Amino acid sequence: MIKAQEEVVDGYTRKVPFACGNLYITLNVIDGKPFRVFLKLGKTGACQRALLESIARLVTIMLQEQVTSLDRICKTLIGMTCDKGMVGRPSCVHILAQELKSYLPAEEEGDER
Repeated sequence: MIKAQEEVVDGYTRKVPFACGNLYITLNVIDGKPFRVFLKLGKTGACQRALLESIARLVTIMLQEQVTSLDRICKTLIGMTCDKGMVGRPSCVHILAQELKSYLPAEEEGDER
């Protein structure tokens, strides 16, 4: 299990415009690996907010407990669609997977997703 020992953990927040508005993805990183995920959708309802928070918490647990590989998480989430998704504008879950995918070693990035 990976645990943050420091009170301050490195990370960043990326604002990604998409079909439902702006998605804010915050990733905390330890030793160059994603450790914690936060998702926020600007101006969203309580149900969407709860679903995004649930997804972020589950991905965080998978990363911290190392229950599966980052590659498997990405392959599972890439291509997910929703009723708001449009051609050229992916779902928020797909966007999260793309962000996480940037942490895969170069030899895994060439795999078909």
